[in-house]
Amino acid sequence: MKPTRLWLLLAVSAGGAFTSCGQSADVGPAPQAPSAVVAPLSTVDCAEQASTGYVHGESFPITVVRVDGKPVELDTANAYLVMAQAAESDGVQLRIVSGFRTYAQQAYLYGCYVNCNCNNCNLAASPGYSNHQSGHALDLNTGAPGVLAWLNTHGATYGFTRTVPSESWHWEWWGGGPGGGVCDQPAQCSDDCRTDADDRVAVSGAPAGFGYAIANASGGVSSFGALVPHGDLAGQWLAQPIAGVVVTQSALGYWLVARDGGVFNFGDAGFFGSMGGQPLNAPVVGMAVTPSGQGYWLVGADGGVFAFGDAGDHGSVGGQPLNASMVALAATPSGQGYWLVGADGGVFAFGDAGFHGAMGGQALNSPVVGVATTPSGQGYWLVGADGGIFAFGDAGFHGSMGGQALNAPVIGIATTPSGQGYWLVASDGGVFAFGDAPFLGSALVSRRCDGATTQVCAPGDDGCYHWQVETTCADGCRNGVCAPAGCVDACSQGEERCDGGGVSECGQVDADPCRDWGPPSPCEAGKTCLAGACVTPCEDACGEATVRCEAGGTSTCAVAADGCLAWTAVVPCPSGTHCDGGACLQAVDPDVVEPDPDVVEPDPDTVEPDPDTVEPDPDAVEPDPDAVEPDPDAAVVDAAIGVDSGASEEVDGGDIEAADAARPDIGPEADGAERDGAAADTELDTGTNGGGQVGRSDSGCAAGGGAPLGTLGGATFLFVLLYRRRRSPGATAPAPTAP
Repeated sequence: MKPTRLWLLLAVSAGGAFTSCGQSADVGPAPQAPSAVVAPLSTVDCAEQASTGYVHGESFPITVVRVDGKPVELDTANAYLVMAQAAESDGVQLRIVSGFRTYAQQAYLYGCYVNCNCNNCNLAASPGYSNHQSGHALDLNTGAPGVLAWLNTHGATYGFTRTVPSESWHWEWWGGGPGGGVCDQPAQCSDDCRTDADDRVAVSGAPAGFGYAIANASGGVSSFGALVPHGDLAGQWLAQPIAGVVVTQSALGYWLVARDGGVFNFGDAGFFGSMGGQPLNAPVVGMAVTPSGQGYWLVGADGGVFAFGDAGDHGSVGGQPLNASMVALAATPSGQGYWLVGADGGVFAFGDAGFHGAMGGQALNSPVVGVATTPSGQGYWLVGADGGIFAFGDAGFHGSMGGQALNAPVIGIATTPSGQGYWLVASDGGVFAFGDAPFLGSALVSRRCDGATTQVCAPGDDGCYHWQVETTCADGCRNGVCAPAGCVDACSQGEERCDGGGVSECGQVDADPCRDWGPPSPCEAGKTCLAGACVTPCEDACGEATVRCEAGGTSTCAVAADGCLAWTAVVPCPSGTHCDGGACLQAVDPDVVEPDPDVVEPDPDTVEPDPDTVEPDPDAVEPDPDAVEPDPDAAVVDAAIGVDSGASEEVDGGDIEAADAARPDIGPEADGAERDGAAADTELDTGTNGGGQVGRSDSGCAAGGGAPLGTLGGATFLFVLLYRRRRSPGATAPAPTAP
């Protein structure tokens, strides 16, 4: 329901006066009976605003309006207004001194109580457990004449009871009464835009240029300067309120972290895990991101640290006795360490984080609520809820709000990329800029661009919120503000380049909304800038444009991301080919013998020799051309012993017969059987004659009958007598007999 905003005039008793304390009075309960001083006019703003309430640590959505300038839950406000009108009729002026409290306000008061350094050290419940966060508790001006007595008599009639015996001013409404109330009216209009009543709880600077993001407890995010919106959780139900916001290195996204450890990522911010839904010993109060943006740490109020992604665990104070609860966490530039900061100003360093000083043990006007580090990591700033700044190490002091009146407490600090300035942000969305930090806007009002005009979300004549034209811009509108004349982007948001041995990033680096190159961030020792990034110097691994065979493919030597020559990824050879000498070649059949290039191919016209032809013996003696060829009809006596037929004699048949008859071993009957026929061999007897001479009888047989073959002069002679029988014409050779 969006009721019409009404203005309520309350009668004022004689001599009475009331002074509204403004927004800063929302911080802190009434430590004593509220003053009897009243104002002649009290306002009631029935415009409904969304917030987050708590009962016993559990959160829930709540709707608030403003009465006497204080936020009050809608139903409680209506019940109070009916009671206040009745008291006015009896001449008693009721006023609200403190109403609904946000988580941040209660945390501030609790810190004052625990550390005893503000709010007169008055007792305060821990955040999430105060009845003021339920929306049903009011602190009233019971110090004024007749107020306490009237409430004791009539309060219950309107549903109000006193629940804390030691606090006469503390009254609660949990239902009952006659009903009604000036804000209990039918809606006459609807809001076209939203202004969030939630306190701002966190701020984060943009590493890539000038800008910051401010988050409230309901998850709404307001972006300024180099940052552009990437979404938020506004209008969504949350189990616990938001406790922190961190912008990515590129300034193109951010993370939100809730007090239950839930993590919500937007833009180019990645999700690497969270503690949402897991039991915690204490609520999460802060978050820090690694330099790569691929991990983050969460820290609990008890000092416990939870690491996700590539964030390393470097230690914590979880489980150790602490003088004050932890309120913030900051990482070193290397990501190899971090600092934890307590509400009392105590600093705990882990990993490569150096200790450069702290406020622990020293008197503070208000609790410490945030920390920011210098670009070198050799210093840091602490900020108090009163806007006081404490600089340590190489952190410079550029001003503060300490000692100045604030409408709302400071909740955090964000630094410029150079480290020569910072912004402080209050819970009401107010922003205070120091050093080289330009003022880029605040979250006090919602603002947008509509073409070339700026618009703000403000109440209209009907009492509801609408977008209203604020300014027409001559050179265009960006991020809700007018661009200055001649403003042109010099680069693209998040773009990086090398500049003087460091890296410069494109963003909003000054008060105008145009993108420019920011101051360079020096590379770490031992590194150099290449293609907009700090890298470790390298050495060439190969010769440029050379190609080699590797793993069944080719790899080429080319310039890598670090600027050095290195082998590229292997490109596989196509199917059916193989790599040889840095090139993919067709496969060769292993069974095919390649011809020898040195071998002379034969002449195809040359006649191949007959393979059956016997080659002549190179040692053989050439025959005598004058020798008489043997008679082909001559009978060879013993061809098996290879006697030269040229040594044979011719004898006539009569001599053969006479010789045969003279031999006793050859009878007449054997004649013809032994000799008949051209193929028959004559039996020979060879021997020696005892004197070493080879003899021969007249018959042509060897003398010495049957003696063994003789030798002469170491040479052996074999005499073979070849016979040839002359045949008469027509004679027929007898069949040979078996030997």
